[in-house]
Amino acid sequence: MQTQTQTQTLYTVPQFIEREPAFTNGALRKRIFEADKNGLNACGAIIKNGKRVFIHYNKFMAWIEGGAK
Repeated sequence: MQTQTQTQTLYTVPQFIEREPAFTNGALRKRIFEADKNGLNACGAIIKNGKRVFIHYNKFMAWIEGGAK
């Protein structure tokens, strides 16, 4: 029986910062706060569940590489 390992694609803000230390807590939270204006919500990189905020890693990085606003 084969087991498949899946890469985690959803991260909380602290988990994301741990994986990508180039982003500071303040800078990342500012981008999340302005997600409606800067396109993060439109590309599906931010997922909100109640008070919890999750970042879809691949979509966020595609947004950054595409010339984030």
